[in-house]
Amino acid sequence: FGNCASGQCCSKKGYCGKTDGYCSSTNGCQSEFGQCKCGSKLGSCNANRCCSKKGYCGETNAYCSTSNGCQSGFGLCRCGAEFGKCTAGQCCNKDGYCGTTTNYCSKSNGCQSEFGDCKCGKEFGKCGTGLCCSKKGYCGKTDAYCLSTNGCQMNYGLCGGGQGNQQEESSQLSKKYIPENMEESYDELQNPYRGWFHGSVTVDLTDNADTDCNFIYAFSKVRHYKNGLQYLGIRLSEYYNKEISQEALIFFENLLYEYRKRKEEIDPTTQIMLKFYYDSGTSSTSKIRLLNGSKKQKLEKMNIKKEKDDGELYITHEDIQYMKEVFNPNINSDVKHKMNKKSNLVSININDNNKYNANNNINFEKRKFTKFSKRDGGQFFYIEENDCYKYIPTDKEPVELSTILGHIDQLSKIVNKYSDIIYIYQGVFVGKWGEMHSTTHSLSLKSSTEIMRAINEKFDPSIFLAVRTPCHYRAFSSEIQKLNKNEYNKLISRLSLFNDGLFGSETDTGTYGDDIYCFEDDQKMLYLKKPREEEVQFQKELCLDVPNGGEVLSNTDDDIYEEIYELSDIKKAIAEPDNYNNFYVCEEHSKNIHVSYFNDEYDRLLYRRWNITFSKQIYKPEWNSVSGEEYMGHHLGYRYVLRDSSFNNSILSISLENIGFAPSYRPFQSLLVLKSSTSNHSVILNIDTDNTDWPLNEKVTLTINLKNDLSKLTDESYDVYFKLYDPNLDYDIKFANTNNYNENDGYKIGQLTSKKK
Repeated sequence: FGNCASGQCCSKKGYCGKTDGYCSSTNGCQSEFGQCKCGSKLGSCNANRCCSKKGYCGETNAYCSTSNGCQSGFGLCRCGAEFGKCTAGQCCNKDGYCGTTTNYCSKSNGCQSEFGDCKCGKEFGKCGTGLCCSKKGYCGKTDAYCLSTNGCQMNYGLCGGGQGNQQEESSQLSKKYIPENMEESYDELQNPYRGWFHGSVTVDLTDNADTDCNFIYAFSKVRHYKNGLQYLGIRLSEYYNKEISQEALIFFENLLYEYRKRKEEIDPTTQIMLKFYYDSGTSSTSKIRLLNGSKKQKLEKMNIKKEKDDGELYITHEDIQYMKEVFNPNINSDVKHKMNKKSNLVSININDNNKYNANNNINFEKRKFTKFSKRDGGQFFYIEENDCYKYIPTDKEPVELSTILGHIDQLSKIVNKYSDIIYIYQGVFVGKWGEMHSTTHSLSLKSSTEIMRAINEKFDPSIFLAVRTPCHYRAFSSEIQKLNKNEYNKLISRLSLFNDGLFGSETDTGTYGDDIYCFEDDQKMLYLKKPREEEVQFQKELCLDVPNGGEVLSNTDDDIYEEIYELSDIKKAIAEPDNYNNFYVCEEHSKNIHVSYFNDEYDRLLYRRWNITFSKQIYKPEWNSVSGEEYMGHHLGYRYVLRDSSFNNSILSISLENIGFAPSYRPFQSLLVLKSSTSNHSVILNIDTDNTDWPLNEKVTLTINLKNDLSKLTDESYDVYFKLYDPNLDYDIKFANTNNYNENDGYKIGQLTSKKK
């Protein structure tokens, strides 16, 4: 009959299925014709097969390697330089298998002591070079094995002081370094500039934002958002034919100030991805029709739209009261004001013309906005149950380019004032949802280039800029290079990408193409969307220097690789995808284009697909304990792991690895802390390295010459710590290690004992 389908088990009686009745090794599952499970309740694998950490039988390294969690009690396990060490109490034989019998453990039979226990003595023979034979007949290097007072057997190995290879002697000092065992963690890390952002929070700038349900709700909820990256979309269509009012600018700055307070008081990793735009892609008529529907209809509709601008559904009296209490009408002026320790406004100096009272209460009179108001801008609808208004924007983009350039000039003053909390500015103000497509200016190379030039000139150079496609990147960088070299150099150092069509199709939902134009007025066809393979390679190189990320899109297409477990099938799915929503295809794509951030609310349908299909089996066995969504989230951006450390000839070496999809694009300080074990004395040294240049998925070794610093170590013993510090955020970067993190010193990597001879 042949093999079962991928992911299915062949029962003792020759039927295919997925339950324990089919898959349990105890029940006679036939591993040569399908998958089989193993473990304490499922039994051992058949001969010559290994039981993986997750409890599946197989023959590849993913199942058999001890470093991947192979369970030696339920099958074979491999050991050695390629596979890692056997579990405690087991021996690694000359062929690289773990076991406990004489054939595995005898040194005379080739037992490998560096990858497991080895036995010595009359029955087993001598230990290898440099090893001692303990009283109980095991080979090792420490005093427990080597001291005669502990029963060391000199006929079967060395005896004397510990023979550890971390000991170094010099004419002046005797030094011994004991490294910590650095264990990898598979948990999420709270680090800046990477990870999930939590919904496309969107507000409208108007003269009357103090009555806008959605603006008030967003303002109040800044302090309650999840930690990490924050997205903030600002719609400007109220001012499609005029400059932005001072009232609106005051509302905008107050909102940014809430994010700064959040950074200082709640989450030091708070960083904003900011976008200004005019057209939200939906007609005002449709929005009004939705407004008149039931709350259930509104909620269902909101679940499938990207913009999070539905504050009227959730706003409370407490939200309104909070804005009244903390709003500062003088924030954008030279008027002095005082804040208490919680950053609440205590008093303000106002003049007779100020429309706010001295208690800082916003003037919440009921404005006479009705469904029939003849306004040039958007429409306000009174929501009686919430005592605030729903604002429906016009979604009109300015006709005149000069209007947009004027808005950039107005907004840049506030943006630059808050550059410490703004990580990326996305887009060029134009296009539906600000995504640079489908509107007059967004399809014009001339207009879009002028807008990018203005943004590049006006926005603080510390803020990354991002455009929607590689085609846009090539167009702006090339056009501006022709015009001004200095502008080009400034742009190229920070121009990045954002992709809000990730995984939706082969083209990432129109991000790539088969030589498709980006701009209607590009008559020479200079700037074209290239096929996926070319654009992926372009991003693979570019995004080692600038960030990339965005939103994912699901589809409802079938996938022949929906449930796969074998590495050969995974390779097929990646090489020739049947559906670009496939978990393995998404992971490979994210790794290639160096993704740093996703929206955790959009698209939940894709995340559910990953979780249902792939939480059972991720092909890296050590990651089997997490779901597909968690795996992707944990690898967004950088993810540093401390591997090991050593000390030789006054040189301390620290090995680490970035296993994330992307580098860090912000430089951090690398610090070595030597802290006395017996007093308050410590020595802090800067390590000369640039974390933004650390390669991905390969070990990096940092070396520190301590020759000139050892004399400063006045005490006998010092704990050695490694610390990675972000000076801009005053935040210590967390590593993917289970080892304890010390808030002041970082991660302990070893202990250095020093005595004057």
